[in-house]
Amino acid sequence: MFPKQTFCLVMKDITELEVDVIVNAANEYLRPGGGVCGAIFEAAGNELEYECLAIGHCEQGDAVLTDAYNLKNAQGIIHAVGPKYGEPHFESTLDSCYQRSLEIARENDYRTIIFPAISCGIYGVPIEEGAKIAIEAIIDYIESYPKAFEVITISVLNEKAYNCYKNIFQEYYPHSIQETMEEAYNTEYPQLLING
Repeated sequence: MFPKQTFCLVMKDITELEVDVIVNAANEYLRPGGGVCGAIFEAAGNELEYECLAIGHCEQGDAVLTDAYNLKNAQGIIHAVGPKYGEPHFESTLDSCYQRSLEIARENDYRTIIFPAISCGIYGVPIEEGAKIAIEAIIDYIESYPKAFEVITISVLNEKAYNCYKNIFQEYYPHSIQETMEEAYNTEYPQLLING
């Protein structure tokens, strides 16, 4: 396992990585959508949709926890509802998505967590802005709870997003970065390890 409070940036399908809990970029009604949300619902199976129907709704900036069902590489799924780009206070709402997700994970003793780039798909938040908000929100949270997590991972699907997150991580951790093509999950794909 990695040292405590390690960040890991990967360019890989979020549903294929083994962690304690996966964060879903959800909509307010917790319905299956496109992109990451659709992939998570498809991997987890119909029971996830039934549980989300029972929950019914989640406000922007908040998050809820469900079982992972057929998503065998995780114990749970945290559904975080991000804002649409340009909505009032979208920056603080997006920040809240990450902090609430980390809070729920910590309260349920999940030690490894993986995030997508919340709101950076069909909700339109530019990856440069979304990445900065995400990293700052995560760092802010773990400063208050430095022993809560072993690995915090961000999963992206293209080189533009990967390089954007990488550049921002380098601003915060210029001497702690190790780039590799393997090791973290015993498979080969681009990833960045930051031992914060």
